[in-house]
Amino acid sequence: MVNCSSYSTLRVATSDNVQNPGWEMGIRIGDAHFGWVDHFIKLQTGDRNNRRTNGAEFVAVDKYGNIYGGEPGPRELQKYVRVR
Repeated sequence: MVNCSSYSTLRVATSDNVQNPGWEMGIRIGDAHFGWVDHFIKLQTGDRNNRRTNGAEFVAVDKYGNIYGGEPGPRELQKYVRVR
């Protein structure tokens, strides 16, 4: 899933490691104009061998910059808050 703000910030959720071997599951944040990944939120609880969906497949951002990842497998909405 891809989310792009008006400031050219692109957020992409990667939850499928079975079809994309070598990719770490998580949320990538970068510049849509230049195509570079600036930040990465690693999915700590993801199981790369789990064929059922796990990890964020939906990404949203609120006005405070908090990122939300929708995880359909466990039916959860995970909130990510910047700490640094």
